[in-house]
Formats: sequence, structure tokens, C-alpha cells
Amino acid sequence: MAWGSLHIISNLMMLFASVMGLLTNFITFLSNDVMTIFIMFLSGFLAAKAEWISHISNWSKQIKWIQAGTVPLFIGFSIWISVSSQMNSQSLNTIIALGVLPTTLFYLSTLFLILENKLIRKFLQPIARVVKWLLRIM
Repeated sequence: MAWGSLHIISNLMMLFASVMGLLTNFITFLSNDVMTIFIMFLSGFLAAKAEWISHISNWSKQIKWIQAGTVPLFIGFSIWISVSSQMNSQSLNTIIALGVLPTTLFYLSTLFLILENKLIRKFLQPIARVVKWLLRIM
């Protein structure tokens, strides 16, 4: 979670503080797309290793809270990105980077709740077997 916080703070600094002297390179590193992908990878690995996906029903209440908390952020960032792109804003990439984490949490929480449906779970069972096999060999 610390990486995610650093990523968000660095993107906010890129958005609101244009010249930061020596910190610019470090802030740029923390706010780039590679860091976003790294955070998403670690989050997915944590969810798979903790077997949250196979125990979604146990976490249903918490997942609904996460979904409810990220809906306004998802909508807000979607509007902000749309307006910024229409205005050809220089900070569009930074705004998109700020919206990636709440949007990802919203999508994942929605996907987890959809996976509670028995028909969908049965349809995706072959993928679950491959994921379990991959986790065993890691």
C-alpha cells in the first residue's frame, strides 16, 4: 500500500507543482506508468496468493464497501479526464495516472461481486485451474 500512496502523492506533485528542482527526477520515476503497472501487479499477486478470489463470499461486505467508496472517485475521474481531453490539457496524462488506482479498485470490486454468480463462476472454472497451477509452481 505504501507504493500506491507514493504513486498518488507523486502524481499530485506533478499536477500541482511544476518545478521541483532535484526532486523532479525522483517524482517523475514514482509517477510513471511502470510504477502503476508494478503496483497493479503486486495487488493482483496479493489477491491471488491470499486466495481472495476463491473466497469472495467471505469478503462480500468489504468488497461492497470498496465498490461504494470507489464509485464516486471513478465517476469524478472519468468526468475530469473527459473535460481535460476536450480542453487539450497539458496535465491529462497525470490526471489519468491519478485515476488509475481508484478505477482499478472499482473494476476489481465489481468483478469480484460478479464472480459470486454461480453460472459465471462455472464458466470461468478452467481459468481458475490454470491460475492455481501457476501459483503452485511459483
